[in-house]
Amino acid sequence: MGLAMLLIMVHHGRDFIPAGRMNNLVAFLYGGVDFFIFCSGIGCFFSYVSDRNPTAFLKRRAARIFPIYLAFMCYWLYVRFSRGGIPLQDVLGNLLCVQWLTGREPVFNWYMSFLLITYLLSPVFASLAEKADSLLKAASMMLALLVLTCAFWNSEQWPVITTRLPLFFAGMLFSAESKRRERLKCWELLLFLGLMLVGLGVLWKVHSYQSEILLWNYGMYWYPFLLVVPGACLFLALCAQLLERCTPGRWLITGISFVGKYTFEIFVTHCYALGRGILYYAVFSAIYAAVLHMASLVIRKAAGFAGRLICHGAKIS
Repeated sequence: MGLAMLLIMVHHGRDFIPAGRMNNLVAFLYGGVDFFIFCSGIGCFFSYVSDRNPTAFLKRRAARIFPIYLAFMCYWLYVRFSRGGIPLQDVLGNLLCVQWLTGREPVFNWYMSFLLITYLLSPVFASLAEKADSLLKAASMMLALLVLTCAFWNSEQWPVITTRLPLFFAGMLFSAESKRRERLKCWELLLFLGLMLVGLGVLWKVHSYQSEILLWNYGMYWYPFLLVVPGACLFLALCAQLLERCTPGRWLITGISFVGKYTFEIFVTHCYALGRGILYYAVFSAIYAAVLHMASLVIRKAAGFAGRLICHGAKIS
C-alpha cells in the first residue's frame, strides 16, 4: 500500500513535470488508487473474518480512519469558513463522507464516499468470497458485480466509485483463496501476468480515443485495472522477494512499508497540498501528515476517556 500511495502522489504531482512522454506516462499512475483499492480488499477481508462481527469490524475501521479525518476536517473547514463560509448541510455531508454522492460543492474528495460504501459492503463481500471455492463461482460472482455496476453509468458521481468495487471484491477473492492454499500454480501466475498485459493494452487503447464520455461515464478509466492490478501485484511480490536478498533492497522495502503505515494521513494532506508548488507539495504533505497523526492520537485518547466516563456514569446511575 505504501507503493500505491507513492504512485498516487507522483500522479497528482504531474503538473510539476514538463509536457511530454514522461508526463503522459505519469498520467497513467492514477492507477495507484486501484492498487490501493485491491490491497484494501485484502485487508478488509482479513479484518472482518478475524471475528466475523460486522459491528466490531466497522468500529475498528472507524477508529482507524475517523480520528484522522476529523482532525483534518477541522482545518479544512476552517479554511472554507475563512473564504466565505460553507452551508451546514455541506459541513455535515463532508463529515459524514456522503458529500460526493450529493453532487454539491464544496467536497473534499470522492474517496471518502468510496470508503464508506466499501466498509458497509465488506461483511457481505467477505462472506461471498469465502463461498467462492471454485473458479466458476468466483467468475460468476465477479460477472454479476460487473453487470450491476452498469446501472451507475452516465452519472457524474457514481462511476468513479462503482466501477472500482469489482477490484475491491477481487482483493477479497484473492484473500479467501490464500486461506485455502498458500501458493499459486505456475499456469495461474502466467495467466495473471498475461491478463495484466492485456489490461495495459486495453488501457492504452481506450485512452487513445480521448473520449471523456467513454472514460468517465462508462468507467473505462478504471475497468481495465481489474485485469492489470492482480497480475501486477504478483509481479511486485516476486520483485520484493528478490530485493530482500540485498541490503539496499531491504532498505527500500522498509521505507515503502513505513509509508504504508500512514497512507491515510498522507492521502488527505497531499490532496490539500496540490497546486501549491512542488516543494510545498512534498514538504507540507510530510509535515502535516505527521501533525495530523499526532492530532488523531489526541482525538482517540479523548474519545476513549469520554467513553470511560459515560460507562462509569451509567454504572453509578
